[in-house]
Amino acid sequence: MTRVRLGRAPWPNISVHGCQDHSCYVIESICGFLRSIELFDINREARNDTVIIQAMLMTISLWFKYGSWSSAIYALKQGLAKSSVGIWLGVLPQLIAHLDHAALEPRLLLTHLLTRIGHVHPQALIYPLTISGKSPVVSRRDASFFILCNLQACLYASQANKTLVAEAGLVACELHRAAITWHEAWFQGIENAANLQFGECDLRTTLEQLGRLHSLGDAARILAFSHAHGCEVELARRHLHQFLLSRRDLDLHQAWDVYSILHRRLKQRISSVGCEILELCHIAPMLLSVRNLSLAVPGTSLSAGDKSRTLPICGMQQCGIIHITSFSLKANIICSKQRPRRIKIHGSDGESYDFLLKGNEDLRQDERVMQLCGLINCLLAQAYSKCEPALSAQGLMQITRYAVMPLSNNSGLLEWVSNCCTVHSLIAEHRNRFSIQTDAESSCSQIVAPAYSELCSPGKLEAFSYSLARTKGIDLARMLWLNSEAPCKWLSIRQRFTLTLGLNSMVGFIIGLGDRHLSNIMVNHLTGDVVHIDFGDCFDVASQRAKFPEYVPFRLTRQLISVMEVDGVKGIFRLVCNHAIRVMRAECLSLTAVLEALVHDPLIGLSVILPASPRRSQCFEGTLEVPSQEAAIRVVALIQDKLTGRVVRSGDVTAVEDQVLNLIHQARSRSNICQMFFGWCPFW
Repeated sequence: MTRVRLGRAPWPNISVHGCQDHSCYVIESICGFLRSIELFDINREARNDTVIIQAMLMTISLWFKYGSWSSAIYALKQGLAKSSVGIWLGVLPQLIAHLDHAALEPRLLLTHLLTRIGHVHPQALIYPLTISGKSPVVSRRDASFFILCNLQACLYASQANKTLVAEAGLVACELHRAAITWHEAWFQGIENAANLQFGECDLRTTLEQLGRLHSLGDAARILAFSHAHGCEVELARRHLHQFLLSRRDLDLHQAWDVYSILHRRLKQRISSVGCEILELCHIAPMLLSVRNLSLAVPGTSLSAGDKSRTLPICGMQQCGIIHITSFSLKANIICSKQRPRRIKIHGSDGESYDFLLKGNEDLRQDERVMQLCGLINCLLAQAYSKCEPALSAQGLMQITRYAVMPLSNNSGLLEWVSNCCTVHSLIAEHRNRFSIQTDAESSCSQIVAPAYSELCSPGKLEAFSYSLARTKGIDLARMLWLNSEAPCKWLSIRQRFTLTLGLNSMVGFIIGLGDRHLSNIMVNHLTGDVVHIDFGDCFDVASQRAKFPEYVPFRLTRQLISVMEVDGVKGIFRLVCNHAIRVMRAECLSLTAVLEALVHDPLIGLSVILPASPRRSQCFEGTLEVPSQEAAIRVVALIQDKLTGRVVRSGDVTAVEDQVLNLIHQARSRSNICQMFFGWCPFW
């Protein structure tokens, strides 16, 4: 019997453009990738998840690029038939993103594969398909509906989980209702429209946004909202309708006068409510009427590569699947700009699971980043034995991951990470406890620069340095020390903080993660682990903003450095940065495959061409253009440069140590930090 060595495949980047006849290379590549997937699936004990993911992503890329060829479709059909459906669970988001592919044959083959997956693993597929079934894109909606109907028939035939499809639709709909109240939807909608009209001068999109607001339909919610604000809504609608007929500026100005009044009243109402407890019986009553569902608790169904649980089998009470028994009666509103809710879901195992329910945010990109973090964790685990003794003594380094389940293109569920607080809240708590002015640094800078944000770079740097020289900036370190019950615990927290900060910083640099204000960075106060949240600004879009572009590759301000050991960034922090970059360089092909799939994703590739702007928070699927090929190629090239250490201007490749030193220098540079907007808290 021929022995197959299962290791890291030396696959080059596939580039067949410019060849006279490259069809044979495409077919051979498809067959090769599918054969490797089949072999890895057979030899489960020798499986290398990073290679499997890379092979599947390469296959998907070729599938939807050359799937219109009959020879390619034939090769795909033959190869897919030989692999188990369970192995494709790890790339479900990438598969579902192509449900509305333009070519018929690739789309039909995808529908067939997803149907097979649904028959064996219904819990893994039911949530994403339910959301996809609400898409405004007709082809996507129809394909999702077809698969759901097929799945429903399969479940009825097996007499198991017969209500699964209906339950998923009800839960997704009710959670979306609970995520955004009618008042919040109108408040955010008017604000987005105003930013489009007066900030970006985009009248067409503004009118589309306002039109969608007036077309929102939900009888029960409309009744309560109309009772308080019906007059303003109707008056604004009439002015807007008159403008569409006459195109007179006066009508549009009158409409905006009414919208401004309505926006102000809604803001007052939302502010007066504060961080209240929402009664779900008023905003999502159907959620409380359901009991003992067949539906799994989000995040507890299986994903590819998870060998710790038994794979689910349709028609059985699956071992490892935790079903929803009920929802808590109340949801706590978190005091932040988007006012997310903390809800509890009770599982069939007797445990309660906490989730953060977010509205007015698209979490599909967060879902893909968590997928990438899972791959990086696999790479780190494989390289653990090769790291330096000073690092291996600290234990296995891993990125803290959490379940992400999009409910729509502007709402979703996030798994609640226990024992974590934002860095901002920890600093604020320390200053409040010891009667220190919360904005002490800002007040200090106002002495020499009352109009700080209007200063040129040298002026900002001078005021920034003046403020830092007169304040300490050790609140985070003191707070973590106060929360430690013993010196050994404090040492452990400090070490874990430094390790995970370095690891997250390097991963953030590779994916171009921005908007790292201190409410987007959390710390586990029991272990010291750093946890990043909100991955909406990836691929360096924050550095392309017209106002307050970001100049730092990651956050490394003095409050974070104060927690480190006596040698600061020169000790464990730099060692872990070197190790992380070295591991990611060694697996450049695998990481590039995942990131390239994310960049080219037709659902979330918008972030490549739209820097952080109001438009991103209110984009509607079906009205967006797929990112241009040039923009996608540019982003992928930038990622490859980072992974290889190539200097963009000269083309020289730097050593790992030199690359890390340069990044740390950029991140600590006061000239860079002082340019950040005040909400980023550059003084902290």
